[in-house]
Amino acid sequence: MGLRSREPKPYREVYLKSFCTLWNCKLIKQHNMHFLMDERVPGYTLQDRMTELGYVVEMLSPRKIFSYLDHMQSGTVAAAGGYGKTHRRTKMYNDILKRLKKEDSKS
Repeated sequence: MGLRSREPKPYREVYLKSFCTLWNCKLIKQHNMHFLMDERVPGYTLQDRMTELGYVVEMLSPRKIFSYLDHMQSGTVAAAGGYGKTHRRTKMYNDILKRLKKEDSKS
């Protein structure tokens, strides 16, 4: 626009956004940690402590992370039987549960 102004400083987010983060819950439990450990935003202290222990935060492509995500409320509704058995969200929820049970039986 031709107005004199300072260049904006680039902003780099330090913390992961909990609504779009994939955590290794086995590691969290192994270190007796959880998502809300103090008065900070859930996940911030967890992220700090995990990185202090030497774990690396990796960025995933949107395609990769969205293969793990579903809208939380929809999963809750599916778990409570709010959708029909043939509803796509119920099927997705049940498929996720089956995968998790298989992974638990392997470890």
